[in-house]
Amino acid sequence: MVDSVATIALETLRDLLIEEAKFLSSVGGEVEEVRRQLNIMHCFLKDADRRQDRYNSQTVQRDRKCLLVLDDVWEVDHWNCLWRAFPIAEADSKVLLTIRNQNIASRGYVHNLKCLDEDEGWELLQKIAFPNNYSQG
Repeated sequence: MVDSVATIALETLRDLLIEEAKFLSSVGGEVEEVRRQLNIMHCFLKDADRRQDRYNSQTVQRDRKCLLVLDDVWEVDHWNCLWRAFPIAEADSKVLLTIRNQNIASRGYVHNLKCLDEDEGWELLQKIAFPNNYSQG
């Protein structure tokens, strides 16, 4: 009698497990669809955030004067991307750019700096570091 009860219990348990496996396999497809839709929504939200950030920075730049300082730009392509991102002409803003490649600065005024000799460098350091003690000698 115990054997028949155990057999019935095992068969019932097996049937329940089979039904649950069928249910989970059908839900698996739905979960993947939901995951795919969430991924698409995430991409749209990231794009919307980028657009909002771009709009905010352009609004600030358009409404106010800005000084954009970019140090040591090496690649023309990098400068072209940056240049398009900043509508500086509309607000009379300025760009200060340090470069090593003259092709990068083809859009504006270029001021070539000369190297300081040892005495000029020392004099400049004294002016900046010790303005109260500096005496031109």
